[in-house]
Amino acid sequence: AFGNAKTIANNNSSRFGKFILVKFKENGAYFGASIEKYLLEKSRIISQAPGERNYHVFYYLLSGADTNLKTKLHLLSLDEYRYLQSSGTNELEGGGDEAAEFHRLKESLRMLKFTGEIQDSMFTVLSAILHIGNIKFEKISGGEKVQVSNLKTAQ
Repeated sequence: AFGNAKTIANNNSSRFGKFILVKFKENGAYFGASIEKYLLEKSRIISQAPGERNYHVFYYLLSGADTNLKTKLHLLSLDEYRYLQSSGTNELEGGGDEAAEFHRLKESLRMLKFTGEIQDSMFTVLSAILHIGNIKFEKISGGEKVQVSNLKTAQ
């Protein structure tokens, strides 16, 4: 959810690199492995190619958050976020129940011992990213300075 997104070629494309280290004993027996993730496609947050989408987790949050969480995070509808509108595509081919995926994500996080408080903090950061994308700036005449033109959004 956090590192995958819809691309032209794939509804669930990994947008990061993975290095998998498999460990063996001298006798050739396997004794462990580790995965290191790197090179997250950060630019996808603010812009996606036509027909592609942002990271799944944003859509899961907006589709699956209950009324209390939506109120707490000041969540808007999907079509009100600039970071989710740059490609003109918000649907997955073949559909998909993103509300159910949000609940599955929360359950997976719980199983990994992420407390409700930590999950709320994670969702707060995701919400903040979406809201930051809606802040607009305008030039102040006679200089190279800018100011926020929609102060209510920034608050």
